[in-house]
Amino acid sequence: MSKKSPPLPRSLSLEPLAPEELRRKFKLPPGKRLSAKFPKRSLESAAEARAALRKWQDAQPLPAPVRNPEVPIKSVRLNRQVLKKLHAVAQSEVAPAEILRQKLTADSLFGTLHSALTGYEFMKMQAEYKRRKSGRGPLEKLSKNGGRSCRQPKRHTRRRASRASRKRTSAPL
Repeated sequence: MSKKSPPLPRSLSLEPLAPEELRRKFKLPPGKRLSAKFPKRSLESAAEARAALRKWQDAQPLPAPVRNPEVPIKSVRLNRQVLKKLHAVAQSEVAPAEILRQKLTADSLFGTLHSALTGYEFMKMQAEYKRRKSGRGPLEKLSKNGGRSCRQPKRHTRRRASRASRKRTSAPL
């Protein structure tokens, strides 16, 4: 037979006790007073602090580099239908839903994308090869100075008139 314990009140009122009362009531040994002195400055100058930080940083071991797992990708033979599916996925605002709608698996999606990008890069290289073979040279992107090297002067097609000549030619109002 188990004895029933008296019901507990809904809330217990806790009152703080002074340290002397705690020691007397629970027979605790007297407490030791602890003290610590902290230096105002642990290092003499900011240069020493920077040097200490650099030394500590150099002492930290480098984390082990995380390698991505190698995932084999199987190329897909490109045709109009496969590229149409890839284009639909790329143009869709909800790509995951479009992938499901086009019934693409992860392997076929990555294979199609790999084949398409590889084919595109090959076509660019082939066009550059033909351009160089014809003697026109590589296609250079226009830079800030219009594709000229720094040594070439800027050529104007029309000369600007000086202020004096503009004043002479302008009619009075």
